[in-house]
Amino acid sequence: VDLSDEPQASVTNSVVTTATLANGYVLTAGQEATLLGAFSLDDVLDGVSNSTFGDGSGEIAWTYDATNAAIDFLGENDQLVLTFTVTVDDQNGGTASQDVTITINGTNDAPVITSGVQSGTVDEQADLAPLADADP
Repeated sequence: VDLSDEPQASVTNSVVTTATLANGYVLTAGQEATLLGAFSLDDVLDGVSNSTFGDGSGEIAWTYDATNAAIDFLGENDQLVLTFTVTVDDQNGGTASQDVTITINGTNDAPVITSGVQSGTVDEQADLAPLADADP
Protein backbone atom coordinates (compact mmCIF):
# COMPACT_ATOMS: atom_id res chain seq x y z
CA VAL A 1 0.00 0.00 0.00
CA ASP A 2 1.33 3.40 -0.95
CA LEU A 3 0.91 5.54 2.15
CA SER A 4 1.63 8.71 0.18
CA ASP A 5 -1.89 8.28 -1.24
CA GLU A 6 -4.98 8.64 0.94
CA PRO A 7 -5.11 5.28 2.78
CA GLN A 8 -8.35 4.17 4.40
CA ALA A 9 -8.81 1.26 6.74
CA SER A 10 -11.89 -0.90 7.15
CA VAL A 11 -12.93 -4.16 8.74
CA THR A 12 -13.57 -6.45 5.79
CA ASN A 13 -14.48 -9.53 7.81
CA SER A 14 -15.39 -10.23 11.44
CA VAL A 15 -16.23 -13.59 12.91
CA VAL A 16 -16.44 -15.46 16.20
CA THR A 17 -13.68 -17.96 15.38
CA THR A 18 -14.17 -20.12 18.49
CA ALA A 19 -16.85 -20.20 21.18
CA THR A 20 -16.05 -22.69 23.93
CA LEU A 21 -19.04 -22.39 26.25
CA ALA A 22 -20.33 -24.56 29.10
CA ASN A 23 -23.23 -26.99 28.81
CA GLY A 24 -23.43 -26.80 25.01
CA TYR A 25 -24.49 -23.15 25.12
CA VAL A 26 -24.43 -21.40 21.72
CA LEU A 27 -24.21 -17.65 21.19
CA THR A 28 -27.40 -15.98 20.06
CA ALA A 29 -27.31 -13.84 16.92
CA GLY A 30 -27.74 -10.77 19.13
CA GLN A 31 -24.81 -11.70 21.39
CA GLU A 32 -22.60 -12.36 18.38
CA ALA A 33 -23.55 -9.03 16.78
CA THR A 34 -22.85 -7.17 20.03
CA LEU A 35 -19.46 -8.85 20.49
CA LEU A 36 -18.38 -8.18 16.90
CA GLY A 37 -19.76 -4.63 16.99
CA ALA A 38 -17.46 -3.65 19.87
CA PHE A 39 -14.44 -3.45 17.52
CA SER A 40 -13.54 -0.14 15.89
CA LEU A 41 -10.68 1.40 13.93
CA ASP A 42 -9.07 4.82 14.15
CA ASP A 43 -7.82 6.72 11.12
CA VAL A 44 -4.66 5.55 9.36
CA LEU A 45 -1.52 7.31 10.57
CA ASP A 46 1.03 7.43 7.78
CA GLY A 47 4.42 8.87 6.93
CA VAL A 48 2.94 11.75 4.99
CA SER A 49 0.33 13.13 7.38
CA ASN A 50 2.07 12.16 10.62
CA SER A 51 5.66 13.25 11.09
CA THR A 52 6.27 10.38 13.53
CA PHE A 53 6.79 8.09 10.53
CA GLY A 54 9.37 9.50 8.15
CA ASP A 55 9.93 6.22 6.32
CA GLY A 56 6.48 5.79 4.76
CA SER A 57 5.41 3.18 7.31
CA GLY A 58 2.06 3.54 9.03
CA GLU A 59 -0.20 2.18 11.70
CA ILE A 60 -3.84 1.85 12.58
CA ALA A 61 -5.04 1.99 16.17
CA TRP A 62 -8.00 -0.19 17.05
CA THR A 63 -10.25 -0.46 20.08
CA TYR A 64 -12.30 -3.31 21.49
CA ASP A 65 -14.85 -1.94 23.94
CA ALA A 66 -17.36 -4.57 25.01
CA THR A 67 -19.45 -3.71 28.05
CA ASN A 68 -19.44 -5.95 31.09
CA ALA A 69 -23.08 -6.75 30.39
CA ALA A 70 -22.16 -8.01 26.91
CA ILE A 71 -19.74 -10.64 28.25
CA ASP A 72 -21.13 -11.27 31.72
CA PHE A 73 -22.66 -14.58 30.58
CA LEU A 74 -19.16 -16.07 30.24
CA GLY A 75 -18.35 -18.37 33.14
CA GLU A 76 -15.11 -19.91 34.30
CA ASN A 77 -13.47 -21.95 31.50
CA ASP A 78 -15.62 -20.28 28.82
CA GLN A 79 -13.64 -18.67 26.01
CA LEU A 80 -14.41 -16.64 22.90
CA VAL A 81 -11.95 -15.99 20.08
CA LEU A 82 -12.90 -13.17 17.74
CA THR A 83 -11.11 -12.44 14.46
CA PHE A 84 -11.32 -9.16 12.59
CA THR A 85 -9.72 -8.73 9.17
CA VAL A 86 -8.49 -5.15 8.76
CA THR A 87 -7.80 -4.01 5.21
CA VAL A 88 -5.95 -0.83 4.25
CA ASP A 89 -6.75 0.56 0.81
CA ASP A 90 -4.56 3.36 -0.60
CA GLN A 91 -7.44 4.37 -2.94
CA ASN A 92 -5.05 3.88 -5.86
CA GLY A 93 -5.16 0.11 -6.42
CA GLY A 94 -3.06 -1.04 -3.44
CA THR A 95 -4.46 -3.01 -0.51
CA ALA A 96 -3.02 -4.89 2.44
CA SER A 97 -4.86 -6.98 5.06
CA GLN A 98 -4.07 -8.30 8.51
CA ASP A 99 -6.12 -10.23 11.06
CA VAL A 100 -6.62 -8.94 14.60
CA THR A 101 -7.47 -11.77 17.01
CA ILE A 102 -9.02 -11.08 20.40
CA THR A 103 -9.46 -13.77 23.05
CA ILE A 104 -11.95 -13.27 25.89
CA ASN A 105 -11.76 -15.62 28.88
CA GLY A 106 -14.72 -15.95 31.23
CA THR A 107 -14.62 -15.91 35.02
CA ASN A 108 -17.07 -16.64 37.78
CA ASP A 109 -17.98 -13.44 39.55
CA ALA A 110 -18.81 -13.47 43.24
CA PRO A 111 -22.44 -12.67 43.99
CA VAL A 112 -23.16 -9.07 44.96
CA ILE A 113 -26.16 -7.87 46.93
CA THR A 114 -27.18 -4.50 45.58
CA SER A 115 -30.04 -3.58 47.91
CA GLY A 116 -29.81 -1.93 51.29
CA VAL A 117 -30.74 -3.60 54.53
CA GLN A 118 -34.30 -4.91 54.43
CA SER A 119 -36.66 -5.22 57.38
CA GLY A 120 -40.25 -6.18 57.97
CA THR A 121 -42.64 -7.72 60.45
CA VAL A 122 -44.45 -11.03 60.52
CA ASP A 123 -47.46 -11.54 62.72
CA GLU A 124 -47.76 -15.09 63.95
CA GLN A 125 -51.23 -16.27 64.76
CA ALA A 126 -52.00 -18.82 67.45
CA ASP A 127 -52.57 -22.33 66.11
CA LEU A 128 -56.13 -23.14 67.14
CA ALA A 129 -56.21 -26.60 65.55
CA PRO A 130 -53.51 -29.10 66.61
CA LEU A 131 -51.17 -30.05 63.74
CA ALA A 132 -53.03 -27.71 61.28
CA ASP A 133 -49.74 -26.20 60.15
CA ALA A 134 -47.64 -29.35 60.31
CA ASP A 135 -45.91 -30.57 57.17
CA PRO A 136 -46.96 -34.07 56.05
